[in-house]
Amino acid sequence: MISWIAVAPMLALPGLIIFLVGLLPDVPLLNQAIGGGIVREFLVNHLLLSWLPYEDAVRVVAWYMHTDLAGELLLHALLALNINVLLLPLLYPLAAGYIGVNNWAAKTDLTLKRNAAKR
Repeated sequence: MISWIAVAPMLALPGLIIFLVGLLPDVPLLNQAIGGGIVREFLVNHLLLSWLPYEDAVRVVAWYMHTDLAGELLLHALLALNINVLLLPLLYPLAAGYIGVNNWAAKTDLTLKRNAAKR
């Protein structure tokens, strides 16, 4: 039987995967840059800037253009965390269903073993 203690780290997995993909170094491949910088810029351009008011978006772009790698990674970590929080309403029922099915199977298995031992 499993509990939320065993399943709770899996709820953070989507945000962790997005963050780790953004940490990859940029490498040139077939005259194209592939790596974490592309992911970080995509998240800023398509998620963050599309939700912000125009004045705030201009300030974020100005800051992002002049920041160092640590600033980029900090912003990327915040975006990955926000994506994970947005996914939690979908992940929670999946985790609850997984726990329920797993515990039902374990309980049924124990019941069958007890009944077999009684005979």
